[in-house]
Parts: sequence; structure tokens; C-alpha cells
Amino acid sequence: MNVAARRAVTAYFEYGTRPGSYTAHTANVQLAAGVPTNTLLEGLKPNTRYYYRMRYREGDAKTFVARAEHSFMTQRSPGSTYTFVVQFDPHLMDGNDMEAYRRSLRKMAADAPDFMIDLGDTAFVDRYTPARMGVDAFQAHLESRNQLTRSYFDLINHSVPLYLVIGNHEGEWNNKLDGTANNIAVMGTLTRKRYFPNPEPNGFYSGTTRLEQYVGLRQTSYAWEWGDALFIALDPYWNAPRAPEQAGDWWT
Repeated sequence: MNVAARRAVTAYFEYGTRPGSYTAHTANVQLAAGVPTNTLLEGLKPNTRYYYRMRYREGDAKTFVARAEHSFMTQRSPGSTYTFVVQFDPHLMDGNDMEAYRRSLRKMAADAPDFMIDLGDTAFVDRYTPARMGVDAFQAHLESRNQLTRSYFDLINHSVPLYLVIGNHEGEWNNKLDGTANNIAVMGTLTRKRYFPNPEPNGFYSGTTRLEQYVGLRQTSYAWEWGDALFIALDPYWNAPRAPEQAGDWWT
């Protein structure tokens, strides 16, 4: 679970396999105001729907307030049928019809998918650069764009796990790297990882284990099995001198 609280709170998650009945819970976690924080739900069984809710308290409050209950599905068994949804290029620019986008997200949620794959150009941060805006102003731009994106994904991703794939407008390109930490590729990667954590290799996910300077594991090339399918996410931008759409037919 990735949570960014508006105010500093103490929180935990409780969860179980029946609505309103929570047989497990996480330890308390301290959430700083505006800082995305990951919490791991452990001991989950495969092919099972779990119901969960977050509870939190502010300051010296004695009781924890309960937020709304949501649910998610764990890995489907081979032979299972299921639904997943895909979107791409949300952009979230001034000319977009945002009510139409909200309707699209609600329609996807109504399909009760097991997960959602976003194919990139999501936060759309590359209209500006640190060199153009200054490092601090550009970091504020990254935070604003990622927070805006989350405000729409909140309509679905409380119950539909999200997987991100990198697009050309994330700015995470090889040709943006300059050997420092203050470029769009590094700053964009670090901010994306805070707000939208992607899989890293473990007992369930496979993926690249290569550590990159300043950013560590980039969480952009990974794979997992669900039912009878193998899903593979690839990143064609970080390790290529040019984007695949500019480099002839090497990608195909």
C-alpha cells in the first residue's frame, strides 16, 4: 500500500478475506505530511479476494479513525478467467476533458478488474527541465504533476493494483543523463518511484536487478504470471541513445 497523507498521522492497515472482518493488521507506520510511504501486507494467500481498510490518528488522539473498506485480488490460479484494464496517454493537460477521463476511470473500475496497466505518458513531466526552471522549481513541478495524476487514479486504484510502463513523456531517457543527480531523467525516476512504486524482483516478480547511479532499481522492466498469462513490462528509453520511435526498426 502506498499512502501520501495530507497531514502527519499514525496509521495501520487491517485486512481479511471477508467484508468487515479483519483477521490481520500491519504495524503502525508514521506518515509525514505529503510524503508517500509504502506498507507491506504480508501472509496473503493466492487466488483470494482480500478486504482492507486504513485506520489513522492524528497527534495525541486516543482512537484510530477508520477509512472506507476496499478490496483486491491476489494471483489467479492457472486456468482462471479474469479481467484487467489498460490505459495510455492520460496526459492531464489543459486541453483535456477531465470529466471524460473520470468517466473512463469509473467505467474501468466498474469492470472489477484484477489490475490496471498504464502504458505511459502518465504524469507528462517533460515540458520543462531543471536547466530551464531551476532544480527546486522543477522538483516542485514533478511533485505537482505526480500528485495530480494520483488524484485521478484514486478513483480506481484503491481496489485495482496499478502497474506503470514508461512512455516518452516521462523524461526518463538515456540522452537526458549528464552524470549528475540534477537532470530530468534522475529526478523524474525518483519522484515516480515515491508516488507510484512498481514491482522489484522478489519471490513473485522477476525483473532487472541492475542498480543505476542515483536511482537504484528503476522498477521499469519486470514480469509476473497471472492465471495462464505472463505479463512483461519493458523500458525502451533508459538504456538506448534514442527513443525507439526515433531509431528506425531496431525495436521491432
